[in-house]
Amino acid sequence: AAQGSRAWATGADEPDHHVTGFVWLRDMDCTLPEYGQIDPAASYVKVRVADIRNAQVGDPSPRAAGVSLVAQRGLETGHIFKLGSKYSEAMGFAVMDETQKRRPVIMGCYGIGVSRTMAACVEMSHDESGMIWPAALAPFHVEIVLMKPNDTEHAALAVQLSAELAAAGLDVLIDDRKERPGVKFKDADLIGMPVRLTIGQKAIDAGGVEFKARADEGKSEVVPVAEVRTRCLGALG
Repeated sequence: AAQGSRAWATGADEPDHHVTGFVWLRDMDCTLPEYGQIDPAASYVKVRVADIRNAQVGDPSPRAAGVSLVAQRGLETGHIFKLGSKYSEAMGFAVMDETQKRRPVIMGCYGIGVSRTMAACVEMSHDESGMIWPAALAPFHVEIVLMKPNDTEHAALAVQLSAELAAAGLDVLIDDRKERPGVKFKDADLIGMPVRLTIGQKAIDAGGVEFKARADEGKSEVVPVAEVRTRCLGALG
């Protein structure tokens, strides 16, 4: 921050006096050396930029006037490392510059923390019941919960809906465990697939299946079987 700063107010070496509009590179008649290029005989050796203090909570922001720094936890979801010419020199990896001189390539490596990105997503999108996956990251787009997994009619409808949704490009998870409905619903909220379809006798008698978007805090609704595909695609954006 100091290296590029302009128009300081600083002491004037006199009691109760200050200088304003001070630009240190200009007013001290000095030039900063290139990084790592220190010439002991040059006049600029008296000027160095160094980190002599860590930023603290409450310090003024170097980028926004009137704003103080705060401390927050964060995740490094992506990173860049400058490798320099260490490996290119070892491998003889070079290019010709504009003067036809061979120069080693400056290398870098770039990475995305996939597991960290997933964790960051969960931190940003969840509630007291569990995760709320966005469609772009969800392991499955739709979860079908079978209230009576041993009922052949219900199971056949689950397979039918799964095939129709898969044909539309959606990934479907079928929960056909022999568990109580409450356990299945709690688990469905916990793992947080964007859409939950519940196949039960009450919904079938009403002519459809129960539809609920995970991010929707309202109750589920009965949707006709013929409209399930359209409703799922609409909920997933």
